[in-house]
Amino acid sequence: MSRALVWFGSGFGILGLICCFTPLLPVLLGGALMGGFLSLLYQDAVLLPIAAGGFVLAAVGLWLGRRNG
Repeated sequence: MSRALVWFGSGFGILGLICCFTPLLPVLLGGALMGGFLSLLYQDAVLLPIAAGGFVLAAVGLWLGRRNG
């Protein structure tokens, strides 16, 4: 469980940061035919908390892994 949290949280946080600093999000949303959501999602006020939440999940996974052995 904790290993899955670490991998999921790390991947989620890194994806959030990549979408925040590069034009990856328009390509992904355009490929998924959801370009209308671009103006809503492509903001630092949305992407930075998503990235922070991912890294918090990873930290919780690391903490649970160390606590359980």
